[in-house]
Amino acid sequence: MSLKEKLVELAENKKEDIEAKKAVDFWRNQADKLHNDIKTWFCGYDGYIKFDSTKKIIDEYPYPYEADKLELDIKGGPVVILEPVGSNIVGAWGRTDLYLSGYIANKVMLLLMKDDNDKAYWELRKSRKQEDRFIFNKEVFEDLLEDWLENPPDFI
Repeated sequence: MSLKEKLVELAENKKEDIEAKKAVDFWRNQADKLHNDIKTWFCGYDGYIKFDSTKKIIDEYPYPYEADKLELDIKGGPVVILEPVGSNIVGAWGRTDLYLSGYIANKVMLLLMKDDNDKAYWELRKSRKQEDRFIFNKEVFEDLLEDWLENPPDFI
């Protein structure tokens, strides 16, 4: 390989790294916005839901990075966890798993998607079936929590 070819290859690799970093930053910003939205949705539940954030290391391309893990501690009930998975997800811009503490086998996925106008939104996926896909919003989250609280998943 000639010097010029090597320099071109290095420049292309750098361009890919920059794009990958932009994708990570986009996903982390959207995840932070999601966490803030959830805190706003449930701000009237003071004394019933306590929020806690911790950092999690995501070890994926282009480099390891930190992302926030959000926990909703329901007084007298379970802890609901939103755990970041990463931005390197096929068919989506990122993924966060949503589950009750101790029931990770019964998790649902939140996938960061973009519509035709390039607007970001979160999609809740309970399974691979089309009818188990929902645009994630306050009402969908409340329905999920009500279902989990009324019908706790089997411990696995």
